[in-house]
Amino acid sequence: MTLRLGLAKAFATCCIWIGCAAAAQALPPLWSVADEDTRIWFFGSVHILPEDTQWRSDELETVLATADAVYFEAPLQLSDQERLGAETLKLGLVDSGTRLLDSLSAEEAAIVERAAKVAGVPMSGLNIWKPWMAANLLTTQYAAKQGYDFMAGVDMTLQNEIPLDQQRYFETIDEQLHFLADMPADKQIDLLLTTARDLDRNPDSLDLMVSAWEKGDIAELESTFLESMEAADPSWNDTLLKERNERWVTEIKSLLAEEPGTFLVVVGAAHLIGKDSVPTMLEATGLKVERVQ
Repeated sequence: MTLRLGLAKAFATCCIWIGCAAAAQALPPLWSVADEDTRIWFFGSVHILPEDTQWRSDELETVLATADAVYFEAPLQLSDQERLGAETLKLGLVDSGTRLLDSLSAEEAAIVERAAKVAGVPMSGLNIWKPWMAANLLTTQYAAKQGYDFMAGVDMTLQNEIPLDQQRYFETIDEQLHFLADMPADKQIDLLLTTARDLDRNPDSLDLMVSAWEKGDIAELESTFLESMEAADPSWNDTLLKERNERWVTEIKSLLAEEPGTFLVVVGAAHLIGKDSVPTMLEATGLKVERVQ
């Protein structure tokens, strides 16, 4: 299992950013904000995709060719993933002598067991993990079963192309891990059960959401993605989106004020839609954010 893929998919459990088959002309969302000497572009990414997904528009290619630096959520270099693997084992495994199912009622256990069958995950492999990591494993394995590949995702593709000295990051990969691992036990169980129910009831949700992403259909993304997250647990929006967006906006405003040039921000599409999005927060400060595609 690729751990970074797992984290991306675990985030996708409560806020989703995944992919499906290619459209004739890919037009995923792209925004821009500028002052006198600085322009910042925003591309809403999908962290995992089937290999044949076509998402690179002419507009995005032009931005990539002219950007002085590209901001990502976190670095995906091998050294970071190796450290993440060790930290995941430390934080994600259940205590010695216990099992995942010990923390669940009989009804909850049945829900998880059904989802494990859908995802193709043996319960023996699921039982050694805490709820947040079990949710991670379910979504990771189900995505792989459906043909999704983290290596084909927007972030990994671009980080493999762009020179390291032109890459910048809002967070560390360890910080992203702790967004999930530090959830209270009851919230972890809620995350697991939401994941399990979604896999059982809505196995096509991955394809449907990315179909909207490929077409740049913001209204559909918000209705299928943000509304479902709010319905499951409004606190997930605060932890996984709003609070992080607020920190990023502070950094983006400093970039506008202090560094001339052209920059591209590539973050999960969920961060760029809805009332708590980065564009909305920037506009609230008086800046004009233009949607380009």
